[in-house]
Amino acid sequence: AYPGAVCMFLNGALGDISPRYQRRDQSFAEVARLGNRLGEHIIKLLAQPQVEIDTGLNWGSVKVELPFRTFSTQAAAMPVIPTGVSRIEETRAQGSAIQATLHQAIGDRLTQAATLSWLKIGSLTLLGVPGAHFNALAAAIRAVSPHALVVGLANDYIGYLPTQVAIDFQSYEALSSPYDARALDQIEAALVNQLSQPPYQ
Repeated sequence: AYPGAVCMFLNGALGDISPRYQRRDQSFAEVARLGNRLGEHIIKLLAQPQVEIDTGLNWGSVKVELPFRTFSTQAAAMPVIPTGVSRIEETRAQGSAIQATLHQAIGDRLTQAATLSWLKIGSLTLLGVPGAHFNALAAAIRAVSPHALVVGLANDYIGYLPTQVAIDFQSYEALSSPYDARALDQIEAALVNQLSQPPYQ
């Protein structure tokens, strides 16, 4: 569709975006089917008006300390709420089983150091989060700046960063995360603060 074009892929809010409930199987053919659907959607988007990018460039990073959640002494035995949907209950059981391992791995530590990064190219800002954040973060950032994108798995992987909604729902991602919603809130505050700074210094 666009000869000579260079494609670049960045992970977005993959924390709560998964083909788990829609995929047909786990074959290469299924990967190709989903990839083609993504490509077709991108081609449609390219037909729409595009953001004009100027030549300004800036980048940087900031360190944050993210609080771990409190684990119950009975973490591995946390009850899973029945739903009647076998796939949901299966993934919940998997997430619940991971909690005992997390508890042991964290030990007495209270926080996890993380580095948030950013790259500003003209009016476009890429904000890097070193974990699997949820879409609520991307939506909150987009509300502050329509030309800002949150990039997941940026430079590191510190785990899932769930919302309170996901924690209440007992999703696999929330159950298998060492964080509660405070971590995502802290990351959002730091990124919003960065967006309020002068674009080029």
